[in-house]
Amino acid sequence: MTIPRAPRLLATFLLMLIAVPAGFGQTAPEELYAIMSSESISDAQLQQITRWVTVCVRSIGTGQEAALQRARADILALTGPNATPAFRNALAQQFVRQSGSMMNRFSADQSRIVVLALASSRTPEAVDGLLQALSNSDPATRLMAATALAELQGTLGSEPDRVVGRLGEVVRAEPVPVVRAELCRALHLPQYAQTIIPLLAEVITLQTDRYRRDGLGDVAPLLAAVETLSALPTDSLPPNEKPTVVKAVANLVHYAVVMHIGGDNIQDALREDLERIIYRGETLLARILATEGVSNTPKVADAMMAGGDDSSTAMRTQLDRWLGDGNAPGVLTAAPWSVPSGGGFPEAKLP
Repeated sequence: MTIPRAPRLLATFLLMLIAVPAGFGQTAPEELYAIMSSESISDAQLQQITRWVTVCVRSIGTGQEAALQRARADILALTGPNATPAFRNALAQQFVRQSGSMMNRFSADQSRIVVLALASSRTPEAVDGLLQALSNSDPATRLMAATALAELQGTLGSEPDRVVGRLGEVVRAEPVPVVRAELCRALHLPQYAQTIIPLLAEVITLQTDRYRRDGLGDVAPLLAAVETLSALPTDSLPPNEKPTVVKAVANLVHYAVVMHIGGDNIQDALREDLERIIYRGETLLARILATEGVSNTPKVADAMMAGGDDSSTAMRTQLDRWLGDGNAPGVLTAAPWSVPSGGGFPEAKLP
C-alpha cells in the first residue's frame, strides 16, 4: 500500500469554473498583443494596459453574460505562454488597483473573473488582490485565490510579513474545508517556519478537536496541514516550542487511528485520507523525536499498511506505544513531551 499526496481534484473544478464556451473567440485587444511579449513596459505601454483594464473591469461590473465571457477570453489570452513577466506584472497591478474596492460588491461570477485575472498572472503583484479575494463571500472565489497563493510558492511580494499575518487570520476563520486545505498549502513558507509551524499546529488542534466534538467531516484541511508541516524545517524550532507541535500531531494521529479502526461506515476516499494523515503524522513525530535522540519509535503506519484481519489490533498496540495505555508509559509520555497517558484527548464521535 502506498500513501501518495492527497489528489488535487481542484484543477478540474477550476477548469470547469473558468471555461470559455465553445466557439467564443479568445481575441485580446490588438494593441496589447503587440506589447505582451515586451521584456520591459514603458510608460506609454503601461497607459495602454491601464486603459484596457479599466474598460475590462467596468465591463465585468455590468454583470452581462456576454461581457463576462469576453473578459474571460481576453484574460486567458493575455496571460498565456507568450506573455512576459513584465507584462503580467503590469496587468496584475492594474487589476488590483481597478477592482480592489469592488471585490466585495461583485457577484460570484464577477469576482471569479477578477480572481482569474490575478491568478493567471502568476506574479507576486497579484498578492494584494488575492488576499482581498479571501474575504469574498463566494467560496469558489476564495478557493481560486487560495490556490493562486499556493502556486506562488512563497513569493509574497514586498510586504511578506503582512501577507503571512493575513494568511494566518484567514486560515483560522475559513469555514469551507477545501478552501482551508488550499490555504494550508499556501502556508508552505520555509523562510517563515518559526511563525508558520506553530500556526499549523494550532490549526490542526482546532480542527481535530472540532471533529472530536461534532463528528467526522472532510479531513482535507487536516491532511493539507500535516503535509505542509512535514515539509517545513521543524528541526529549527526552539526546544520549548517542539512539545506543542508534537502534542498537536499526536492528537491528530490518535484521532485518525480511532476513526480508521472504529468507523466501519467510512467511505473509501475518506479512509484513504485518514491513512495518509496517519502516515504523514507518524513520520513527522518520528522525525522530531529523532532530533532528541529517540530512534526506536512505534509503527502505527506499518501495522496499517500490513493489513490483515488483526490490523486494527496491531494499530492500536502501536498507538499505545506512542501514548501509553494507563498500564505502561508511551514514548510521548516522557519529558519533554509529557503527553498524558493515553493522550488525554476528548472522546471522539464515531461515524
